[in-house]
Amino acid sequence: MQALRAAEHYGVLEHVLDDLGDLADQAGRRIARAAAKSARYVGEMHEIAAAQEAAGLTPALFEGMAEVYSEIARTELAQAAPEEAGSDLSEALRALGERQLPERLDVRDPDADEA
Repeated sequence: MQALRAAEHYGVLEHVLDDLGDLADQAGRRIARAAAKSARYVGEMHEIAAAQEAAGLTPALFEGMAEVYSEIARTELAQAAPEEAGSDLSEALRALGERQLPERLDVRDPDADEA
């Protein structure tokens, strides 16, 4: 998702899609479905980051993914139900750029840190 957003920004989206080949099929629908579930993914990424850190590994990758999903959860695209996700890639990428919710969405369990 982030790679396609960056590729669109830099004007090389078609080149990236060509390089992805079959992986690019239905990219718009995949992005829209992931966006629709993004609020849930924030907490999941934090949980995975904590598990990585407990195993002595860096949590940075999954904390970064939590940040990305938090941003996406504030977009128009995230407001649809997954089964209603559209399939147009241009529309999905445009909708990701339109934030509608507060600056930061953190769905971590507030009691989890106290346990």
